[in-house]
Amino acid sequence: MTNIWRIITKELSSEEKNKFQTFRQQWDEEAEEIRIEEPSDVLETNARGVLPGKKYRLYNGLFGFIYGSMIIPVFGLEESQLAFGLPLVLAGGSLLLPVINPRKYENMTYSSVMLNRHGKFYGLLDGAALSILIVGAGDETDAKVALALSVAGSITMGEIGFQLGKNKDWTEGRIAGYTHYAAVSVLSGLGLYASFTDSFDSRLFGGIILVSQAGGYITCK
Repeated sequence: MTNIWRIITKELSSEEKNKFQTFRQQWDEEAEEIRIEEPSDVLETNARGVLPGKKYRLYNGLFGFIYGSMIIPVFGLEESQLAFGLPLVLAGGSLLLPVINPRKYENMTYSSVMLNRHGKFYGLLDGAALSILIVGAGDETDAKVALALSVAGSITMGEIGFQLGKNKDWTEGRIAGYTHYAAVSVLSGLGLYASFTDSFDSRLFGGIILVSQAGGYITCK
């Protein structure tokens, strides 16, 4: 970039060079202040700083509904009145989290939103895969363990992602890269498993998901 400025200013007079240097400094300062505009439906700015927008709150509500629906069979509540109400209660509670605990969400970043989504989604997959690896997938009890670990994994990884994005500078492209490589690696691992095995081994299946995803993260890093 310095060489370009030298070429541009080579034929200028001393007075013109002084003016150019003055404007160049102003241009550099303005360029440093430029930031990618964050979607207003994801983040909102008010007197308390940057807080979750409508889209983020709806996304939270969706996962709250999913968690409620998965918890019901874990505790055998299919025939209970809670079977209808619990998913709605957790969805509503998730929507209100920024109101219940606003300090946690103050000055959050777009990176924290994206990593929170990533963690919640892959946490569902990883929790279930870990359960299958440990206890298998043979009966109803195994299924309940898988659902419970899936919910726990989603909540845990979502929170880890939120804090990583809030406390460290992650670009949108880097987050998209991790998401892409994780998905491609898992699908590739499962594809190879299906190609070279004739029988289904649940523990091997769960292990391949976890190892493949970890490999995707390492590749992207």
